[in-house]
Amino acid sequence: MPVHIKGGGGAGFPLGWKENFKGIVHEQAIAKGDPVVCGIYSDIENGMDVIQTPSFNGWFYDEYVPSSDGKMFVRCHKLTYIPCRHVYMLNESINEYEQFSLLNITNTGTKIVSAAFSPDDKYLAIAVGQLSGTGTLSLVLYKIEGAVITPITEQVISGSVSAGEIHDIGFFNYLGNTAPYRILTSIATAYTLWGFNETTLTQLSSSNLASSYGSGFVKYDDYRFVLKTSAAGYQGNNIFQIVNDAINTTPLGYLYSTTYGKYPHDISDSGQYAIVQDSVAPGFAIIKNDGNGNWSKLANPDVLPTSISGAAFSPGGTYLAVVSTASPFLIIYKRTGDVFAKIANPQTMPIVSCQNVCFTNDGKHLFIAAGDNNTGTTVEGLYCYGLEAGNLVSKIIGFNINPLSWFPYNRQKIGVALDGGNIGTEIRVNLFPTLFNISQS
Repeated sequence: MPVHIKGGGGAGFPLGWKENFKGIVHEQAIAKGDPVVCGIYSDIENGMDVIQTPSFNGWFYDEYVPSSDGKMFVRCHKLTYIPCRHVYMLNESINEYEQFSLLNITNTGTKIVSAAFSPDDKYLAIAVGQLSGTGTLSLVLYKIEGAVITPITEQVISGSVSAGEIHDIGFFNYLGNTAPYRILTSIATAYTLWGFNETTLTQLSSSNLASSYGSGFVKYDDYRFVLKTSAAGYQGNNIFQIVNDAINTTPLGYLYSTTYGKYPHDISDSGQYAIVQDSVAPGFAIIKNDGNGNWSKLANPDVLPTSISGAAFSPGGTYLAVVSTASPFLIIYKRTGDVFAKIANPQTMPIVSCQNVCFTNDGKHLFIAAGDNNTGTTVEGLYCYGLEAGNLVSKIIGFNINPLSWFPYNRQKIGVALDGGNIGTEIRVNLFPTLFNISQS
């Protein structure tokens, strides 16, 4: 099969190389000609500006899913209590999110329980249903063109769904010559892979990977994901692979432990660091991959939260945000080497229990879902911060690079340094060509 490349070449490099990337040297000095990995980073310490959001009554199972650029988000709710069918868009002139679209859904269900934007922000996938035990669940795809969101296709994927059994949706960049997108869904114990060719949704494979209530997954990269099942004796924390349009039911390994409570919260861009729930104090573990699939626990950060309900690495892996149901509701750590240390609190801190946290792919926004436990009386349902962002350049050493860095929309790219520089200086990089439509066989 042909491999298609995009880019310009120049400076003695062949067609396809792109030399207009600049970034700040990170981790250690770089010499001209060094192989480097480039990515986006969030510069939290230069300010976290509060972006105004609609007043939501926060619930314990709320989740807010932003687009890659943070210009819109979808509100999801994992249980039975409230309807969620709106998309919200950022009005940049007043720095405020506004409700702008009621999603058109054929299914009589009124609650968006999971959502995901495609990496290029051209499409939105949602799972919607009644979550009452008798309603149906649908997977719905929409096309996004500016402020217009148009439904494309709707597929019923379950005849009866109990409350709390719909967990996650994830877009995966496909490495083949057919449909350009793959979508993974998890409903109860069933994990299903779908192909999406921008008009049609096709089920490719389905497997019962988990044997317990409460499953879901964290995306590892564009061909691997990690289960979130936490019950003892099941496959929580196991890494599964997508190969040739099928879910390989034999796990590649696991992040840290398969015992109770050790399911993943997030994995860094490079796949080198992860944060997992732990059954012993302080309730979580930050772990590191040695490059051979072996994970080991790092020292605990200097300041620990009372509890942990969610965590997320920033693009570039420099920062780790941890949220809690008890004060302090937010702690942000900065990573220096393998050491995580608390930085100063933002000027505006969450004042209620927080449940979920995520960074946008462009590194410019931090979303935090807040709310009490199932009463819906807390007005502070969402905190959103605007962040500074830029480009980082690191010398490739061992395992600080995602193996799919040269594919479209990945947050990391690889290349060759055109300049030398010390930490903190800006250098130019010639990026490896972006590959499109490469066969998996």
